[in-house]
Amino acid sequence: MIFGDKVASENFNFSLIGGFNVCNVTNYPGGKAILGAHFGLGANIRLGKSWYLIPEFKPFSYKGFQSTESLVTGDPAIDEAFHEVKTLWRSKYMEFPVLLHYRPTNRWQFGLGPQVNFLTGAKRIYEGSPGTFTKNSEDQFHEVDWGMAVNATYRLSTQRDGKGINIQARYYRGFSYVLLNGDNNVNSVFSLSLEFPFIKGNDDEKSEKGK
Repeated sequence: MIFGDKVASENFNFSLIGGFNVCNVTNYPGGKAILGAHFGLGANIRLGKSWYLIPEFKPFSYKGFQSTESLVTGDPAIDEAFHEVKTLWRSKYMEFPVLLHYRPTNRWQFGLGPQVNFLTGAKRIYEGSPGTFTKNSEDQFHEVDWGMAVNATYRLSTQRDGKGINIQARYYRGFSYVLLNGDNNVNSVFSLSLEFPFIKGNDDEKSEKGK
């Protein structure tokens, strides 16, 4: 990506993507949304006048949810202090979305496509009266999560000096179960991102500035 502006062309370019997730899972009793972050790279491949294929790789994307749980350690003092307390389920994934985008105007772009996620870590954080207790929970999650993503991108500024800034809103809905012992629990994630594409030229579509 250091040389992203050097390899950019009219039909291909890279971009940096970073932002936050508002994430939850479906059908978990008392489940609530929590915040996470994501960061990665994207490739913009032009297929036609208004169509683009955009594969992405996000090595860090944090998901999860909040619930009320009781910690079980076998130590009565600890278990009593962490009985039915606020619990954060935090999971970390590598994401591989591949979206087909349509650009109706110079400013707006809309996309849809499949996404596969690979679990790289998971933990539960119990917040009791004496403090917090963190427990590794990878054995409670399926290793692979997959689903569909829909996306809307707005170009905040015209491209200058081979660079630009876009704002991106995305919703991801999982089709596979998240928890090994869960009942129809799938990931539901709304993401808001800033995207920094490396573009060929200074203003690649001057004729459409006003759109």
